[in-house]
Amino acid sequence: MPGGLENGHPGGGREQRAGDCRRDSSLELVIGPQPKLPEVEPRQARNRFNYAFQQFLSVVCRPEHPLVLFLDDLQWADVASLELLKAILTQPGRGSLLVIGAYRDNELTPTHSLALAIEELRQAHVCLRSIVLASLEAGHVSALVADSLHSQAAVVQPLADLIMAKTQGNAFFVHEFLKALYDEGLLVFDEQRRQWVWNVGCHSGPADHPTTWWT
Repeated sequence: MPGGLENGHPGGGREQRAGDCRRDSSLELVIGPQPKLPEVEPRQARNRFNYAFQQFLSVVCRPEHPLVLFLDDLQWADVASLELLKAILTQPGRGSLLVIGAYRDNELTPTHSLALAIEELRQAHVCLRSIVLASLEAGHVSALVADSLHSQAAVVQPLADLIMAKTQGNAFFVHEFLKALYDEGLLVFDEQRRQWVWNVGCHSGPADHPTTWWT
């Protein structure tokens, strides 16, 4: 989940980002012009930002206007960002807010900062639901390719088999592989036949790392 969280320096970096938001003309349409903040110590600046962010959420999250936050790649979130997330999720009366986080569980150890944060949230009785996303099966890849190319599964099966072999069903790599085929001119739209056609016979073989698909 750190798509909306900063992955840099705690405290000072976040304070700078808060300043950037304060100067953003589109945000000023919502909150109005803001005065310049006085300089404070890094810890105070972090606490001030956390408080301001929580107050902002309390204003925009209403039963008639709920808010969903999606935060990607949380395994890379820094400690300060995770502290902000914990403060948000443990804030009393934080209704009408849904936080969806994504992370690579194979990159977590029991002492990883994200793993520790999740455990702390559980100890604080925050309602957490985990969904494990496994790799796609061959039938799923075939259906995805057929739907993407507006074709029948039987027609795209050879292409789907190649994609499955190259990506091992990793959903992100399936998407990237299709884009790579298009970028390489191996997947094109035939204007006369009004359908997608491909020529990837020379690239069949065992699965490789995505960066070496064409080597």
